[in-house]
Amino acid sequence: MKNRSPKIFAKIVFSVVCLSAWSPLWAQGQPFVELANGQRVPVERILTRPGGDLVVFREGQPTELARDQYIRAVGVRPETLDRANALIGRGDAQEAIPLLEEIVRQSAFQSWDVMAGISLANLQIDAGNPASAQRTVDQLKQRYGENAMELFQQLQQVEWRTRIATRNVSGLEEELTEIVRANEDRGKVAVALLTRGDLKHQRAELRPAILDYLRAVYFHRDNENVHAQALYKAGNTFKELGETANGRKYIDQLKQRYPNSEFAARAGRDLTEY
Repeated sequence: MKNRSPKIFAKIVFSVVCLSAWSPLWAQGQPFVELANGQRVPVERILTRPGGDLVVFREGQPTELARDQYIRAVGVRPETLDRANALIGRGDAQEAIPLLEEIVRQSAFQSWDVMAGISLANLQIDAGNPASAQRTVDQLKQRYGENAMELFQQLQQVEWRTRIATRNVSGLEEELTEIVRANEDRGKVAVALLTRGDLKHQRAELRPAILDYLRAVYFHRDNENVHAQALYKAGNTFKELGETANGRKYIDQLKQRYPNSEFAARAGRDLTEY
């Protein structure tokens, strides 16, 4: 099979999608590769070789891409991911874990392994097994290298969460505060606020934790995943303080705005008195 450069490969497709189209393509499940020159090329399917080299198919024709010829690849969305998410939503996390582990193995270097790995690591932390979560995060970081956190911002969040769960928190609050103060990347700032709130929550500093959650609630409404998390955590922490009315306020907002989210499902299970 003949190896082609990114420039030549880009010419064999009828369109090249601009960088800003990441979210629509991801949501539609359109497989693509983002080449080293920043061009994004739709493909039909992707096969992965050990080490991250790819074979991509366009109009049935295969083309090889070496690991250094592309930034990121998104393969066909695994059918088992929806099944795993449904199980998690029903509270059957243990049944979801083997499905997520399978996706991490089978979708290596195709981005869905990271999406599954993030859910898997979070479930492992929730189950009181942060060492397993650390192994999951380390595997993904090794796979995607130094760009892992930039490509997948939620991976940064779960890594920080793993540090909190393993109590490897030396310097973490200072790191998070610097990100918040710099205010250079809104997505990263939002995640840093949630994580700093979690860190304070672990230290039983509930009111300072709530302040960080509320900053995410009111200043990061445009980030749906962060906003849903922030509403959930603010409501849950108010509940811990015995402030039921405030807790209900934020949980009601969560259920109204994000009724199908993981956090609305959690609220339905652990905040039933609301």
